[in-house]
Amino acid sequence: MADSQILALFVAQSLNDPAPDGAVADAERELRRSLPEGFREFLAVSNGYDDALGRGYLSLWPAGQLALRNEGYEVASKIDDVVLIGSNGGGTCYGIDWSGGAPQFVSVPFMPMQRSELRVLGASFGDFVEAISRGDGW
Repeated sequence: MADSQILALFVAQSLNDPAPDGAVADAERELRRSLPEGFREFLAVSNGYDDALGRGYLSLWPAGQLALRNEGYEVASKIDDVVLIGSNGGGTCYGIDWSGGAPQFVSVPFMPMQRSELRVLGASFGDFVEAISRGDGW
């Protein structure tokens, strides 16, 4: 799916200002991970998002909050090789899983947050956004 098609799925008035210069690089340094290109590109357009997305709901955290929220949820001690990037506004969080080498976008319940509960939503940011839009993010 082309970038313009992905952005068309978002509620335009809910898009934020772009991430400040250096914010994505700072987040990657703090997380010790390079974020997938599609997600990096989204943050360059909208530093987070919090609204409906088709049949789903998507709350993507701003670049400057990624490391802080992952520390707060103690993600590293619960699921190796996963970085959370947001939630559905309820009991499900969304993240990126690097355990298989290539990153995959996943969902997992906040409780219990464990690898056996991971559900793959897509191999790219576009696939992930499409899954949320279809209502498959739960």
